[in-house]
Amino acid sequence: MNALHPLQNRLRILLVRPLIAFQLGILLCLGVSGGCMQVRSSTHELEHETPAHWPTSLADAAEKLEQRINSISTNDPALNPARTELKDIITWLPEVAADTYLKEDQWMKIHAACQRTLATDKPGNESSVRQEVVDLCALLRSLQASSTTSPWNVPTEEHE
Repeated sequence: MNALHPLQNRLRILLVRPLIAFQLGILLCLGVSGGCMQVRSSTHELEHETPAHWPTSLADAAEKLEQRINSISTNDPALNPARTELKDIITWLPEVAADTYLKEDQWMKIHAACQRTLATDKPGNESSVRQEVVDLCALLRSLQASSTTSPWNVPTEEHE
């Protein structure tokens, strides 16, 4: 029988336990962060599910806002989800705009317009809300063209 000396046994225990704890710690870190290793284009994507009405661009946001504001103007109580989605889109717009190549002053215009529209949204104030949304859509469309060109993709002169 190959019995270890008590000092050797104690030394083995002192070396093996930290090694096992270290390996378990590494596995735990890898397991927890495994789903977070992807590059995300937006902080909204940190949620598990993206709502169907999440806008993919400024032009898409304008289109979705117009669809919902037209649904709300019918005063049909069954169309209340359109009002909720309208508020969602307006709330998300600054984040969507931040994921574009807009300059800060352009982003600030969108942010201010969203804040103004949300502040206007009160019961019985539908015509003002509608006008704010129409103005917001016009702003989004005007800024869409400037958001598609990266400031880092500046054309260079070709040398012959």
